[in-house]
Amino acid sequence: MSAAFYYDVGQGESTPVRFQKSNDTIKCIWKCDDEESGIVENFWAIGTSPGATDVQDFTSIGLNVAGINNKLGGILQHDKTYYASFVCSNGARLNTTYIDSQGVTAKLIPPDVDTVNNTIPGTSHFSQEVFPKDSLQQQDPSSVGFTFTKSEDPSVNRYDLCVGSEEETDDIIPCTWVGYNMSGSAEIRDGALWINGKEIRKLSDLKPYQDFSNPNDTNSSNSFTMPVGQQMFVTMRLCNEAMLCRNKSLGVVVVTNSDSVIATSTNGSAIEERLTITSRKRAAAELDIRTPGGLADGQAIVVTQLSASDLTKDYRSDASIDFVSYIQNPATSRDMVERLLYKRFYGHSFAFSLVPLGNVPMPGPVVITYPDSVGPVTMGNRTMLLHWNPVMQYWEISSKTCRHLPPEEQEVYDAVKQTMSVKVCNTYAENQVDKARSRRRRAAAVETGYYEKETMFTLSVTRASIYNSAPVLDSGTEVHIMEDSGTLRYQLSAKDEEGDHIVFTLMNRTEKGEVSLTSDGFLVYTPCQNCFGDEVVNIMLKENQTQPEIPPASTSVTINIHIQAVNDPPSVFLTLNGSTLLSKDPTEEVIVLLEAKNDFNSNDTTLWRARVGAYDVEKGDTLRLVMSNPLGINLSVMEESRQVPQLLQGCNSSDHLWPTMMPCADNFTDSLPHPAAELSWLTQVIEFTQPRNVFGNYSFSLYIEDSSNQTSVPITIKFGIMEMPCRNNGTCQARGIYPCEDTHRTHSFDAYYRCVCRGGYQGRYCTEDVNECLSDPCVPPFVCYNDRDSYRCACPSDNPNCELVLWIMVVIGLIVIVILSLIGVACYRYRKQKQRSSSELSLPSGLGNDLGEYTDSDSDEEYFDNQGFRSIEDDDVTQDSAHSDDEAASPSPDHNELRRIFETRGREDSFVHPEPECMYAVESISFPMEILNKEPTESMTEVQSRSEGQIEEDQSEV
Repeated sequence: MSAAFYYDVGQGESTPVRFQKSNDTIKCIWKCDDEESGIVENFWAIGTSPGATDVQDFTSIGLNVAGINNKLGGILQHDKTYYASFVCSNGARLNTTYIDSQGVTAKLIPPDVDTVNNTIPGTSHFSQEVFPKDSLQQQDPSSVGFTFTKSEDPSVNRYDLCVGSEEETDDIIPCTWVGYNMSGSAEIRDGALWINGKEIRKLSDLKPYQDFSNPNDTNSSNSFTMPVGQQMFVTMRLCNEAMLCRNKSLGVVVVTNSDSVIATSTNGSAIEERLTITSRKRAAAELDIRTPGGLADGQAIVVTQLSASDLTKDYRSDASIDFVSYIQNPATSRDMVERLLYKRFYGHSFAFSLVPLGNVPMPGPVVITYPDSVGPVTMGNRTMLLHWNPVMQYWEISSKTCRHLPPEEQEVYDAVKQTMSVKVCNTYAENQVDKARSRRRRAAAVETGYYEKETMFTLSVTRASIYNSAPVLDSGTEVHIMEDSGTLRYQLSAKDEEGDHIVFTLMNRTEKGEVSLTSDGFLVYTPCQNCFGDEVVNIMLKENQTQPEIPPASTSVTINIHIQAVNDPPSVFLTLNGSTLLSKDPTEEVIVLLEAKNDFNSNDTTLWRARVGAYDVEKGDTLRLVMSNPLGINLSVMEESRQVPQLLQGCNSSDHLWPTMMPCADNFTDSLPHPAAELSWLTQVIEFTQPRNVFGNYSFSLYIEDSSNQTSVPITIKFGIMEMPCRNNGTCQARGIYPCEDTHRTHSFDAYYRCVCRGGYQGRYCTEDVNECLSDPCVPPFVCYNDRDSYRCACPSDNPNCELVLWIMVVIGLIVIVILSLIGVACYRYRKQKQRSSSELSLPSGLGNDLGEYTDSDSDEEYFDNQGFRSIEDDDVTQDSAHSDDEAASPSPDHNELRRIFETRGREDSFVHPEPECMYAVESISFPMEILNKEPTESMTEVQSRSEGQIEEDQSEV
């Protein structure tokens, strides 16, 4: 096993360590080898002692060789050592265990910096109380350093020197290791790093990125020169073994010279400082600098009038790649200006620097007042206050730094005093539009609202008006394309002298095609079909200005597109009943399937006819039809016409369709490249005469040719005559997957199809007549006669009038049925009448004899004398009266008693009624003897007639 086991993710993913500063992750990398079986799985564990697993039990990571546990937050403790154990398993499932005994120690608390004492050699305190209190000044611009004592924290093992232009930065001198936990000194001077009075390394060796491509190059610069007014924030960094560090700020050092003036604020009052402006052409004048009120007590500014030597020195730190000087020579940087100053910066007359001590921001704008005898004129030249922006690396107009103020407050001119007062805010602002033009941005530049960093100013002679030139097209304006060659895609380019962003705009519509143009100049032009000639596209190039002070300039340009004419071939069409016969691929042959005409099954003499023609976009061309391979085909071409045809918008607009009509389907008229009158036409009718008693395929080709010998797409027409051997109206039926309307029938019928015969015929081709009389379908006395495709039933030839016997038998049968029905109805009515009359005669007499036992009426004889053979109507009235009297005289007899009387009477006095003469049996009815012995008062016929009348009335009531 081989490994550098522990890696601190806080120091990088690939740095092996014995100490780590990560408080939540332990990372280990190891490797096991087995040349015979190979490693198939790895396990690892973490504990607080060698071999222990109290932090993490053995965990499989498969074939990986790196184990990472990043869930140890709150578990790892400061200054405690953790040990990893590893298990490697080979293909034979044999394991090897390795227990680390050195471990990794967690250093989670940064060093204590308060026990270290420091000084900065070569510096001095200001004569006044200033803020920040650790601010210092030095005259030497080529050195910086510090001294330090030993820290009382035993974990400290490293001291670093860091110098930056802002607090907690190192853009001047990168943080460099200058000592262990012992007293010493570190200094930058004479282009080298000196530690404890010994030169250790050259400044160029301190750069974090080195160029080793040329090992023979020994001319590397080792210069360290800071500009006057440069603020250097000196920081000492203390680190422990795990590179967990803590910074200690030692103070800010300002480089000054004999011309530097320090002014401080008392009790937050505004600071005002004046500089004398001297010139060979004018008397001495003053430049006034005034800060806003509300400052911190002791807050200071350092003002330095810059001499010619100050402007021409080369300021640099070869130890850093991020250092940028805030002083720039105006004489060599006039072209390095913001957009508003382009071609306006003519020269300078006075330069100075203004440093807010400690980069403490101002609470408001700084007002700088300078003499100006011209004022804010718009023509000619004027004096303007400019400053150098180190972030954007160009000169800016100082009055434009307070963009939150209206223009009339940004600079105010006093015509009486002939002074201009400019309000200055953030001089390090980053312009998002112009930052691409900057050479280099200052590291970690932070934008603020008001003035807070050292800045160089200059009074300059400038052009009064803003310079702005119109954009210029940088692409060719003459474009050539071929007719019908597709879409033109052309990327236009333009340039602007000031680098302004240019927007392309389309100014007109085109006549011979469709055109589009994007804002960045991508031109797309699609000419119309068959169009040629010259097309003019007018385009405007206009600046997209983001600064309201600059009016956008524009330029109009013309792109000439020349479409070279190309002779177009004719476009052919073939239609039947107004619909095209051509497929989407016009070269695919047109198949016309026709039924074979045979002498036995067709007398049709109709001919196949269709319309063929073409049009040409060149109206002057003359078209002609050319046919090839028409041998053996009875084909005719007729009705030639070169006139502009009468076209329909659709087939529905016509009352009827006919085979040779012009195309009307599929938007034929709307699909024409030009109006029909602007095209050259040729239309003809082709006629095919189908041969009889044959089948097979007949093909021929045709095309249309114009005057320039350009030809249309050739059309091949194949007439497929389908074999039809089925006779007597037999039909085709497919044997397999090919339908009857298919080209296979033009080759063979019997191989793919069969005949389906109509009723009455059979056989392979329906030629055999079927004898329908074999099934004896006729009813006697008729006999069956077989006809062609049918049969008929008729009388035999020896009895032609057999139909009369049948009719006579039918009539006789109907008469018998009617007579029997009448007899049955009469007997039924007679039986019903008798039953009713017998019931009415027997029931009153029985009731009268038996009821006498319960009433005070006369004797039975008297009763029956009164009853006699009266009519049913009289009996009903009498019985109703008697019943009414009896009900009034005595209560009704018991029902059981009446039943007993009826049964007794029936056994004693009864007779059998003679049966009627009809065929139905009549029930016997019992009558009392007294009634039979009684003399009838009226004849039986009368009684019967009355009874029948009464029955009819009762039936009608029912």
